[in-house]
Amino acid sequence: MKLLPSSPRFKTLNKLFATGAVMALVGCAPAPGPSVPFQQGKSLDDAKAAFEICAPQGPIGARQNLTASYWFSPLWGGIIIGPLTIAATAEQIRENGARNAVDKCLADQGYSRRTLSAEEIKFLNESDAYVRELFLDHLIAGGSLVAFEQDTFAE
Repeated sequence: MKLLPSSPRFKTLNKLFATGAVMALVGCAPAPGPSVPFQQGKSLDDAKAAFEICAPQGPIGARQNLTASYWFSPLWGGIIIGPLTIAATAEQIRENGARNAVDKCLADQGYSRRTLSAEEIKFLNESDAYVRELFLDHLIAGGSLVAFEQDTFAE
């Protein structure tokens, strides 16, 4: 039996390969960069306490995300290709589930994720522990690098 471009079997194979390719690309999506929880008027100590409350949600979210992905993988990629694609990207799926679960818990406490800019990361890496703590406290409360440098290093 030949597979002609107009045959239903050819179209089914095309859909299967397209779905597999999309799922493989989704699994390769980069994780968000370094971030801090942000809530106007909160401090580093407040954010640490909130994170300690939310940290146990990470493994639970990771497990739930991976389980759901396996359950629904036959719908996306078929009985064989779907689970194989999930198995190949399982670590990324776990990381996303853990991150989303902690983010949801922090959001319930009024925090949002604030991704750090390249300049902020560079400043943190080049600072000593004391300045780093002051800067993180400033970022969590809603400040910026420019405002921190003006307030802290003003003559």
